[in-house]
Formats: sequence, structure tokens, C-alpha cells
Amino acid sequence: MKFLNPTHTRASLKLALPVMLTQVGQVSVNLFDNMIVGQLLGADALAAVSLGNSVFIALFVFALGFSYAIPPLVSEADSRGNHRRINSVFRHGFVINLTVGILLTAVLIAGMPLLYHLDQPEAILPDTTAFLSIMAFSMIPFMVFQTYREFAEGLSFTIGVTKATIIANVINIALNYILIIGMFGLPAMGVRGSATATLISRIFMLVFLYVVLSRDKRTKRYIQDFTLKLNSFKKRVFRNMLRIGFPTALQMFFEVSAFAAAAFICGLVSATDIAAHQITLSMASFTFNLCIGFSVAATVMVGRKQGERDFIGLREVGVNNIKMVFIFMTIAGLLFIFGRNSLPTLFTQSD
Repeated sequence: MKFLNPTHTRASLKLALPVMLTQVGQVSVNLFDNMIVGQLLGADALAAVSLGNSVFIALFVFALGFSYAIPPLVSEADSRGNHRRINSVFRHGFVINLTVGILLTAVLIAGMPLLYHLDQPEAILPDTTAFLSIMAFSMIPFMVFQTYREFAEGLSFTIGVTKATIIANVINIALNYILIIGMFGLPAMGVRGSATATLISRIFMLVFLYVVLSRDKRTKRYIQDFTLKLNSFKKRVFRNMLRIGFPTALQMFFEVSAFAAAAFICGLVSATDIAAHQITLSMASFTFNLCIGFSVAATVMVGRKQGERDFIGLREVGVNNIKMVFIFMTIAGLLFIFGRNSLPTLFTQSD
């Protein structure tokens, strides 16, 4: 018996690869922020951005968890041809994600003064709060984008999301250089420039994906039928989606917050230790987030099998995707082991 089922593997890769490209794009925002800041501004600036990102990402992934309720429900409804159900999941998911984005933005802004009471290196805290004060507002456009993304992926339409993410990353990288050091007559903004570049790129992602979904024949009808009228919402649907999304959000939050807490522990030693921790974590999270491509593929495929009442196929899909992730992460682990001396040099100045 073969270790991987060829049929399920091909179907999973067809869905997973575009999602993995999207995940690469999303994770690369913070990855490139760290690399460019470290190369242009040095270890202290990298430590400041790292500390800010540790706080931001903990709440960011908590918000993401809520959005993961959308694709299985959309996929199941799509397999049954239930377009009213898809519309309902779409608009309820939009409200949940937007609300979560606004609330967590407020939490980030209100909680920034606490950083001065956690015994972190005083030299980096002004840059950390300056970075966070801008990054916090990127949560709102990203959560709206995430609604469109998960809705589209639930319909197995992934190419539009991938295009939006790749183009946004190119914009983010270019703006990082332009705004950090000041080019084309613009003032040098330092770490504020990095955060501003991320905010602009995330707004672009949202607008670009909305335009794509409004024009594609598979998704256009749902964009046109979208409404926020109060009588179109039901408590039962909100409860059902939160029953899926909230536990996912908590699981992701506690998993990532452990690493975020480690950054603060490193800060009790020195700014250099924060930077070193962030370099390692950036590389680890990069490969980890690629696995979300497999998880989204599994979610969509399992949703279809659930809709078709094919429970044997449902189990086969789940087990096959677990095996694929095992192979992928084994390769990633070996890459880290053998590249441990060269990979960190991508993040720091040569001196």
C-alpha cells in the first residue's frame, strides 16, 4: 500500500499550492520587514520591530482563527448547490471578522503603554510603540481581506487571492526601502516606514481582491448579493460560526503567544537577544505557515466529503493530508539544521 494516496494528493496539491503561495505572501510581509529593517537600520531597530511584531502577531493570529470558520461552511454549502447558505456565511463572516479587527486594533492601541512596565530595553521602546501604533490599523483591512479570501477558498477559487498577495508583497518590499531610508524626496521614516508600507500593502490587497471577486463568474453573484441589512442576520448563524471560529482562534493564540512571550523573556537580557530570537522565529513561522495551505486544502476537501456524506473518503482525505504535512515539515527541519550558519545572515548587517 502506498504511503500517499495519489488521487487525494493531487487534489490536495491543486488546492494547497495556491494557498501556500498566499501564505508565503502573508508571512513574507513580516519576514521582509525584519530582513529589511535589520539590513538598513541594524540590530536595535530589528529588536524594536521584533518586539512590536511579537505583540501584533499574537493578536493577529487570534483574529485569523475566527475567519477559518468560513471555508468549511462555504465548501459544504457549495457541494450541495445551496447559494443562499453561501451568501449567509459570507455576510455573517464579514461582520464577525470586521468586528474582531476593530476590537483588536483598539486593544493594541490601548495596551501599548504597558510595554514600558515589562522591563524591556528602554532604548528600543520608542521605536516599538511607533511601529505598533501604525501596524495596529492594518488589522482592520486585513480582516476584511481575510473574509474575501476564506470565502473564495471555500469555493476553491484561489488564484485571485494568490495574485493579490504576491503583488502586495512587491509593493511592501518597495515601500519598505522607499519609506525607511527616504527616497524620491520623501523623509526617512525608520521603523515607522516599515509599518506604513505594511499598512498600504494590506489596503491594496483588500481592494485588489474585491475587484477580482467582483469580476469572476464564480464569485460575482455573491459580491452582488452581499448585504448588511439587519434583517438578513440571524443569531443562530453567528453562534454556529463562532462555535467553529472561537476555539480555533484560542488554539492559535495560545500556540503563538508562547513564542511572543519568549520575545519578552529575551528582552530581559538584551536587545540583541530579542533580534536573535526573532530571526529564528521568522524562519520557523515561515515554514509553519506554509502548512496552512495543506490545512485549507484539507478543510475544503473534508467539507465536500461532508456535504456528499462520504465519511470514508472524509477520513482518507484527512489522514493523507497529515502524511503530506509530516513529509514537508521533515524537509524543512533538515533545511534548518544544515543551513543554521548561513540563514541568519540574511537578516543582519554584515558588520
